[in-house]
Amino acid sequence: MKTKEELAIDILEYSRNRLLVKMPFLNRALFSLKLEVSDGMNFGSDGLNIFFKSNYIIAEYKENNDYFIRGLMHMLLHLLFRHNIVDEKIDYQLWNLASDIAVENTMLNLGLELKNDNEKKCKEIIDSLRNSISSFNVETIYRYYKSNGLNSEEIDTLRYYFFYDEHGLWYRGTKEIKEAKNWEDISRQIETDLETFHEGDAGYLSQQLNEINRHKMTLKYFLKRFGRQEEEMKVSLENIDMQLYTYGLSVYDNLALVENEEYREERKIKDLVIAIDTSGSVKGELVRKFVEYAYSLLSDESLLSKDMNLYLLECDDRIQNVTVIRNKDDMDEYLEHHELKGFGETDFRPVFEYTNELIAEGKIKDLKGLIYFTDGKGIFPKSKMKYPTAFVIYQKSYEYIDVPGWAMKIELMEDDILDELFD
Repeated sequence: MKTKEELAIDILEYSRNRLLVKMPFLNRALFSLKLEVSDGMNFGSDGLNIFFKSNYIIAEYKENNDYFIRGLMHMLLHLLFRHNIVDEKIDYQLWNLASDIAVENTMLNLGLELKNDNEKKCKEIIDSLRNSISSFNVETIYRYYKSNGLNSEEIDTLRYYFFYDEHGLWYRGTKEIKEAKNWEDISRQIETDLETFHEGDAGYLSQQLNEINRHKMTLKYFLKRFGRQEEEMKVSLENIDMQLYTYGLSVYDNLALVENEEYREERKIKDLVIAIDTSGSVKGELVRKFVEYAYSLLSDESLLSKDMNLYLLECDDRIQNVTVIRNKDDMDEYLEHHELKGFGETDFRPVFEYTNELIAEGKIKDLKGLIYFTDGKGIFPKSKMKYPTAFVIYQKSYEYIDVPGWAMKIELMEDDILDELFD
């Protein structure tokens, strides 16, 4: 006779296989999560494992055989949409509600034909939301409810209809970049598979993944993504006996008597461009806090090279000022004495033209990325850049701003920047 733990695992594996039959493109995503028995969590994931209580799994399955097929899909969509990669300062309760609504909206559009006792109520809430927000994603839902000042009881009442998994493990602290990158890779693979091999299937999911993979990235993740250290193996010529080494090559037909010693060399960010939009809506305090945050994040993670070139470009419809930061003293000097110049119309193209000239002239040899801090209202380049680019959009009140498909978009509210709530 099987134990409760074995029965629970059988139920989850059965549910996983049934979901795979419906959506085979989820294979990698489903099998990237390990099943782990938990003492404290009924059903939830940290992005690496699925934690569950055996009694809970068995009880819910008895009530509804489809429950964990929907539950697994719900959980996967959270991870594919990177809802679990959040800053510690976010309103957890409100984020839980917004992410559950965003996921269940996708579920409804996928037409999975699985039993859901709350489907009618979910549709009513979602239809009501559509009349109030410009785009249906977790960020806009979160901001809408935050601006409406829902209390804790109201949030819990709404979430009841959308609940499937617990989110407590999302908020245990700073997420590892490896985990975030893993789910970004899986998300992009599924997007490609849907476009290539499953044309016509799950079209709504394909559209959402496309939008998310173009833009879904926190400032912290973007900076750490192109700034993470890489190790490169090199031969150590100082610690080798060249006489014995060449003797072996000549006598034994290119067979060395001694092996070359190797060492690891860490590669760090050397060249980075941060462009600052100095058109009418910019404030000096916003710029200061943004630049301080970006620099402190990189330097705290020991990602910046000692011989770095951090170009700070101030611009409106032309380049107004260029400052090259090579160390912390340069940054302190800039922050203490800088005075913004410009305040004309916004044209993003001169920044990219200037950056491309620096590359052509050899002044920038290893550009890791360009970050453009702006309100997003300007003329974008038409051609794709060869280096990672992110537009950090700041606003007083949310308005959807589109950016070119080759660039990433990071959205920040002005009040959050002033309160140093960047992610």
